[in-house]
Amino acid sequence: MLKVETKWNPNPSYMLFQKKIDETIRSTLVDWLIQIHYNFKLWPETLFLTANVIDRYCSLHEISKKEVQLVGIAALLMITKYEEIYPPTLKDFIYITGDIYSSEQILDMERKILFALDFDISQCTSYRFLERFSKLAKIDNVTFCLSQYMLELGLLDSKMSQFPQSLQAIAAIYTAKKYMLHSEKSQRSFAEHAHHQSSSWILADLNVPQYQNEQVKSCAKCFNQLAKLIQKSKL
Repeated sequence: MLKVETKWNPNPSYMLFQKKIDETIRSTLVDWLIQIHYNFKLWPETLFLTANVIDRYCSLHEISKKEVQLVGIAALLMITKYEEIYPPTLKDFIYITGDIYSSEQILDMERKILFALDFDISQCTSYRFLERFSKLAKIDNVTFCLSQYMLELGLLDSKMSQFPQSLQAIAAIYTAKKYMLHSEKSQRSFAEHAHHQSSSWILADLNVPQYQNEQVKSCAKCFNQLAKLIQKSKL
């Protein structure tokens, strides 16, 4: 997984080349998809793969505001067929969009995405790394859920793809573990927890020598910033 994870990385700065959409529009789309994902009770991996497909496609093609929702719903449709045992039907997705798009439009966009990505929609997501690392670090269910929440927050910001998926998983566990350690001793908000302690303990547990403490802290800092921003936003 560590050897191949960079294969499916989108361009972390692709938003700079998108002339008709911005980070706010993208985060609103992902937030909307998270709601749909929750309502359909889909697997966590489906959400992470969908976000990856959207970013990879947008790294290759410029899209308009009118196409944003279409790209999102087509990507989700595609990944549910790939990942889910009982995926929602095309009619379900048409209904969830309020009949804005026809079946032909959704399927046509699905084809465009598949051809753009050369039909390669697999990925070692941060969630898969979290599953593996959580076993190695022997974290409890609460810490795992908090780590997963941090990774889901990361989906709202396209720039998080600057960090490898494995590093995001490590930083999420590190952030969650620190919060759990401090939660009973401090009344400060989640986003205010300082990252002054070493992360070497988790790197040792997970046996990932390619990362240094500062890399983990840098990624963890971004998670904390997202947690702080989300409290003030409508997402």
